[in-house]
Formats: sequence, structure tokens, C-alpha cells
Amino acid sequence: TKKQLGQKVSLRLGDIGHEHFKGFGSAVLGQIPYGMLVFGTYEMTKTKIFARYPDAPKLPVFLVAAVFGDVLGSVWLTPSEIIKQRMQSGMDKNMADSVVAIYRAKGLAGFYSGFSGLVARDLPYRALQLPSYEVAREWYSNRYCAPYQRSILPHEAMMVGAGVGMCAAGVTTPLDVVKSRMMVQATGKGVTEVVRD
Repeated sequence: TKKQLGQKVSLRLGDIGHEHFKGFGSAVLGQIPYGMLVFGTYEMTKTKIFARYPDAPKLPVFLVAAVFGDVLGSVWLTPSEIIKQRMQSGMDKNMADSVVAIYRAKGLAGFYSGFSGLVARDLPYRALQLPSYEVAREWYSNRYCAPYQRSILPHEAMMVGAGVGMCAAGVTTPLDVVKSRMMVQATGKGVTEVVRD
């Protein structure tokens, strides 16, 4: 967050301390339910579509399910992301200060400043990550597991997921910068205006 806002960041071992963990509590409170909403909605949507349309092409179904999951998850995640980033940028000392400052400045709507930036970052990420994971996992299983009459093992699925996740994150990193600027600066600018700046 600090680097994205143009602030100095030191990663020297002697400099790492409390400052590097600001916003951790808010991140945990946001990310755990967010993950449950995203992946739960993704799996439920995918299952319901395939139950109703068993011959539906897989990739579009994965894509639609990923989008549904991420939009629902983003409704939960946005307030905690704003709080976390305000703390990381040094605007507030703790979660309570952040909540009070956001509410005083913009009311409940302030907790959704940058929602469009979050969605603009997360939708492409999820649209790449989840369908790519499904395709990569199936390819890996067919290539390395099926010939030995076995299922993909958890550590193999994790490695496939990590590879796909890193690629999706790399592609969408510029969108993360836009999202961070929208949330912390809270200027009311839209995604296209922040990109132009």
C-alpha cells in the first residue's frame, strides 16, 4: 500500500517491525469471510449450472461462477480493505480510529469508497484464476495422475493453484495500484480517472 501511494518502504531486516503488520487484524476480519463467500458462491453457482445444464461448456460456466463469487465477496471485503489500507498508509493508528474517521467523513458510503476499484481489480483476477485453475488441474490430472489410476493429491492441487494464482496476480497488479489509490485517497474519482492520473 505505501509503495503504491509513493511512500518510502524499507524491507531491510533491521527495519521490519510493527509498521509492517499494520492492518493485519482488519485483513483477517475481511479475508476469511471474503474467501468463504467467493469460493462458496463459486462452487454453488458452478454446481447449480452444471446440474441444470449438464452439457454446458465448462470454461464459460467457470467464468460466470467466478464473477458471481467475487462480486458477492467484494461487498464484504471493501470496508476491511479501506480500513487496512488507511492503517498501512499511516492515516490511522488502529481499526477503531479508521472506522470513526471514515464514518465522520462520508457516512456508511465511505466504507465503499473504491468499491469499483476493488471489483475492477478482483474480477479480472478471479476470471483468470478460477477458470485457469480448473483447466490446469484437469490437465495435470490427465497428464500425471490418470496414467497411474490415481486422483490428484492435495499438495499437487496446491502447487497448480499457486502457479495459476501467481500468474493471475502478476497480470492484475496494475489494477491493484488503482484500487489502493482509490480507497486511500478517497477523492471520489472513478477507475478511469485514477488510471489517467
